Amino acid sequence: MPITPNTLAANPNHVNSGVRVEMVCKRLGCGETFEVVLSQSRRRLYCSKRCSGLVNGKPPRTDPEIQAQRMRERYAADPASNPFFGRTPVNYRGFGCGGFDEILGFSVRSSWERDYLRGLQVAGIDFIYEPHRVRLLKSTYLPDVLICGTNFYVEITGWDKIGKKRKRWLFVKLYDVRLHVVSKPPTISRIAELVQICKEVMP
Repeated sequence: MPITPNTLAANPNHVNSGVRVEMVCKRLGCGETFEVVLSQSRRRLYCSKRCSGLVNGKPPRTDPEIQAQRMRERYAADPASNPFFGRTPVNYRGFGCGGFDEILGFSVRSSWERDYLRGLQVAGIDFIYEPHRVRLLKSTYLPDVLICGTNFYVEITGWDKIGKKRKRWLFVKLYDVRLHVVSKPPTISRIAELVQICKEVMP
């Protein structure tokens, strides 16, 4: 049998003891039950923020997937409405220590990319920096480097998060490509290792 405020009203020692009681949502037509700490039972009247918003005249938030779909439709109709529209490697100003590199002849997003790409260039490996953005299931992905004449891509990343790993996994599965990930700071030996890997896949 659930504990209710009435069963504990005669014992004031339970008010601040963290005892949880079962409440019924006060919104008409809801009737959902929820648990709350006894000391908050007089302030908590509704089972969720949605019910509270409906009673107090605040519309509920739109589902995130619906918002994402609306944004995709808006960007498809008007690409310039995307805040990232026009952010090519030439004018990109991100948080990394990148910028225009005179040796490479174009701008990069980080110093790691600069050093690794310099190594590929010195070794005579033809590559394309940020070749194209591809569409995944619910997002997009922009690989860092494409080795010319192959379907071999290189991703140079530092702080590797779960979302980045999932995007790379989807990219490989959906487009049937090969992807090599570099996630350590550039050194002479690591640059040489990347050069050797790229030479092995070149035609």
